[in-house]
Amino acid sequence: MDELIRRENLAGFVRGSLAAAGLAVVAPDMVPQVGCTGAEVKVDRLTDCHAPVRIDWIPDRALTDAFGRAMSSGGDDQPAARHYLLVVETMLRAISEILTSDGFTVRDSTNDFAPLSLEVLATPRQGPGWYDDQRP
Repeated sequence: MDELIRRENLAGFVRGSLAAAGLAVVAPDMVPQVGCTGAEVKVDRLTDCHAPVRIDWIPDRALTDAFGRAMSSGGDDQPAARHYLLVVETMLRAISEILTSDGFTVRDSTNDFAPLSLEVLATPRQGPGWYDDQRP
């Protein structure tokens, strides 16, 4: 149970860092039909997980739907598929740089079932350098 609390705290710090940077953050357990876009920060509850926290970038439904149509009609060489992948990869790279600058330990996904995501392994020992307070 302590490990799950640690992971939830890590996810909370990640969400706070991304929100401070001005990025939209998808709240946990938010209904997908609401049109959630932005950084989706998830806690992995499995004991033998790849990483305690995973981040996915969720583009707008219009782009996601166009990607789905492109994949069903011809694959990832379609313009919509290429654009979708460019957007997701670019946003994940920016998120990784933001979190790394803030002191988090971040890596590209090691999970073959979630290749377009980031894994957050640890939070900084103290608060980010730009903020006056220290993290607990």
